[in-house]
Amino acid sequence: MKNVNARNVARLLGRCNYNDANKEQFKKSSMALLRQVVKEMGLAKGTYDLRWNAGGIAVSGEATLHAENVYVQVSADCHSGILVRWCEHRKDYTGGHNFYYNWAKLYNQGVKDFAKYVMEIRSMAVRFGGVPLLIVKE
Repeated sequence: MKNVNARNVARLLGRCNYNDANKEQFKKSSMALLRQVVKEMGLAKGTYDLRWNAGGIAVSGEATLHAENVYVQVSADCHSGILVRWCEHRKDYTGGHNFYYNWAKLYNQGVKDFAKYVMEIRSMAVRFGGVPLLIVKE
């Protein structure tokens, strides 16, 4: 069975601006998605921050997971996908290169696959010490 929260988040892509009900549903679903990612990654309490930035009426808002070596931001306004990048610590808001996890892949494959992807990006920070690298995947 596919993950309901992942589907709810992907379903709201581009449908939250000027729509309070959709924006509230996106907030609940995207925060639940990130809590599931935390669980899948086995992150200990106190080693990460989960936060919500509501933004204004014209945007969906953003759910953010910020751990020691990875930063994940979910926004229904970002059509490229879910932003994932490594970082050096929880006060690092710029981090390494931006990577995007495809919305359709999230919709079809669910949270476990997404959490594996986040762990891959996180491991880059550990392996390369946060040194910015240009990584091209073919």
